[in-house]
Amino acid sequence: VFSSHLLLKNPRNQLELYCVDIDISEQQANTEALYASELRYRQLVEQLNEAIFLTDSHGHLTFLNLAWWSLCGHSPEQSLNEPLANFLLAEDAAELRQHSDDILQNKIPRWVAEYRLRCANGAYRWVELQLAKDDETGGLRGSLSDIHLKHQHQELIDARNAVLDELQARLPLQQILSGIANRLEDLCTHLHVSIMLLQASGRLKVATAPSLPEAYRQAAYNIPDE
Repeated sequence: VFSSHLLLKNPRNQLELYCVDIDISEQQANTEALYASELRYRQLVEQLNEAIFLTDSHGHLTFLNLAWWSLCGHSPEQSLNEPLANFLLAEDAAELRQHSDDILQNKIPRWVAEYRLRCANGAYRWVELQLAKDDETGGLRGSLSDIHLKHQHQELIDARNAVLDELQARLPLQQILSGIANRLEDLCTHLHVSIMLLQASGRLKVATAPSLPEAYRQAAYNIPDE
């Protein structure tokens, strides 16, 4: 119960205690049920593989589940209050800001697109972003799904086809090898690729190493094939 007590004086100038008790059992039960429901919802959100987020009306993150950490390596605590666009590559961020404004101004109901998410290790991952207005807060709500493997597979196919086209066009070998190395480094940004050719003398020669220093070329020159 909710109990209220009040001291008043009666006509004989005597103090009297008045007590009002209100039965709030139903209200308490509803509150507990709501809390349990919110707890189950939060636990469900934390178990999702998709990164779930909320932003305020300025695009600053106000909520993130743990999948965000797994997806990009940034902890949710350190990412909160930061603009979501700051975690995307520049050209993707500009497009996201434009469509976020369109959603907030009710020009479009929602937005779905594929963007490159900046990771804590300096690399990026392709994600599918779904975005809509959150009527309760006046901000935005959405999710990020990992589609990097799909993009990487397509990029590998495109790179292979490009090499086949260059071979068919009989381009110089040096140009073909340089193209292979550059494409591999674009696909896997943590790699430094070099391609070596075996000479008639039985020694190796660096044919291309686009991101490795000249000192590497000098050190690797004429290494015996052992």
